[in-house]
This record gives sequence, C-alpha cells and structure tokens, in this order.
Amino acid sequence: MAPNSACRHLVALSFLTMTVAGCDLVERYMAGTPEDQVAEAVVEQWAAPGAPFLEGVSGRDTVASVSPTGARAWEVAVIPPSGGAPVVWSLEVVRVEVYPTVTGPAFGRYLGDRARELGMRTFLPPEVLSAMAGGDIRGVSDLEVRYGLADRSGRNTEHRVAYLVPGAGGASPTWRIQPVSRSANVLLETLELVTGDMVYRDDRVLSCMGSGSPAGIARTVQLACVGKVWAEEFGGES
Repeated sequence: MAPNSACRHLVALSFLTMTVAGCDLVERYMAGTPEDQVAEAVVEQWAAPGAPFLEGVSGRDTVASVSPTGARAWEVAVIPPSGGAPVVWSLEVVRVEVYPTVTGPAFGRYLGDRARELGMRTFLPPEVLSAMAGGDIRGVSDLEVRYGLADRSGRNTEHRVAYLVPGAGGASPTWRIQPVSRSANVLLETLELVTGDMVYRDDRVLSCMGSGSPAGIARTVQLACVGKVWAEEFGGES
C-alpha cells in the first residue's frame, strides 16, 4: 500500500479505534470523515424509503424517494396515507461535530471528575458510564438538522445526539441517532466542557494542533487532537 494511502486508512480508523496517531491531520478532510458518516446516518435513519419521514414529523406519510440537492442536503418525497401526489420536504445537516471516547471504566471516571473540576454539577448517568466502559459508545456526535416543506420558506431545526455503536455480528461500528434523553444530553455537555478546556489549556493538545491560536484551528482538528491525547492516555484499556 502506498504511504499516502496507508495514512488515509489509519486516519479514517482513528476515531473508531482511538489507537492511531502520527498521520497528517489534513488527511481527515478526505471523503468519508466521521462527520460525513454521521450525515449519511441522518438520511439513512430519518429518510429511509417505506418508513415515516423524520420519526413521523409528517404524520403517517412514508418516504417514497430521496434525492441529494447539495452537500449534506436532500429532498425527500413522502406519500400521504390516502395516496395522491407526493409531498416534498427538504432535509439538511447544518452542523455536526464528532467527539471521541475511549473504551474502559477509567476514561468515564476521568471524564466525570474533570467536568466537575470545571464546574459542572451534573453527574454522568450510570448507564452512560457502563456503555462507555463496555465499548457500546465509541464516539459521540452533536448534530443539528434543518427541515421543512420544500416549496415553503419556513424551516424547523432538530438538535440531536448520535452515538457510534458496535456493528451487528462484528460489522464495523455505525452511527445511531439517539432519542431525546437526559443521558445523551449530559454526556454531550460533559464532552463539550472537557474538550473545550483541553483545546486551550492542555499542552499535549496545543502541541498536536501546531502553531497559531487555538481559536483559528478547525474544530475537526481540535477534536482529533483531543482524541489522540486520550488514546495515548487511556488507549491501553481493555
């Protein structure tokens, strides 16, 4: 395998396995980044043909077809229960951020302890700690989606959390959009707080990001560097 190809392969896996470091972070901007994968999960789970559109936002209408209209944007045609002409909706992923996690109980304890040191009063729920310790949560995404009828100007916004979870039967991990829940929101808030502090205060993260102000570094690079540090510190857990 050519060096550049090998590097791209390792970087693509870094957020899934938290074991890879050393490739140029610019390689993350190749197609198939974790952010792209989350966006694809949105259309696969919320606009699947034959299923209700966006968890029933249009009632009992079912999806007939999906057509891309731009980067992370689609038009979704749904069929009313009574039949007739399809109604077309727009669906767009307007923001997505991917936070790494590390498997094992020590990482969850560290994350909760560090958040409380930074002033967070809410504890990580036991079910979240158990899922991270057992490898059932391997990444967390903060997701914002905009949708509305395609022939109208008004749009609604849906804010959700997605988890990277193990694939069935040993398949590759996949992103699953989570129902609205306190547990998912607390985990996301904890990750936002701890990674935000590390981006500006952790020397290892600052070194990974290179010269210049952290505020000028792309968010994907900031989080990749935090993930690299966590992989080095906690990656030996089983």
